[in-house]
Amino acid sequence: MTRVFALVSGQCFRRRLPRFHDSSQSGPLGPDLLGQGPCGRKTQDGRRKASAVNALERTPEERMAALDKAMEARRKRQAVKEQLRNGSVTLAELLDSDDEAVRKMRIVDALMSIPYIGKGKTERIMEEACISEKKRVGGLGKRQREYLLERFG
Repeated sequence: MTRVFALVSGQCFRRRLPRFHDSSQSGPLGPDLLGQGPCGRKTQDGRRKASAVNALERTPEERMAALDKAMEARRKRQAVKEQLRNGSVTLAELLDSDDEAVRKMRIVDALMSIPYIGKGKTERIMEEACISEKKRVGGLGKRQREYLLERFG
């Protein structure tokens, strides 16, 4: 099934409509896709559902607890960076850590915390190890981890 569409300049072109086209529920550009989720499937209430709890649905106590937890994680990551700068913690110990706050730390921040490694060296190391800028300590692959351990021992 084809339809002719007029352009502003007066020229026309043809557009093939999809097989599932039903002219009773569509406009000039095809079927009405409002209220459909991924892959064209409708959800129970006609909208896409959020996977996480909406922040507006939390009670004030839950919000405060989440803020406190986030602040504590930031403090832990800051302390770990300071320990890397001082040399009291090695990169190997950092990579083997089971602490959730440390595992969520970006590897770029960890490398830049090591003495004598700045932005340029960090970018070079990340490129050599094929590590994305957004990669976190807990998300490193086996080869990436081995490369960093070999490099920084």
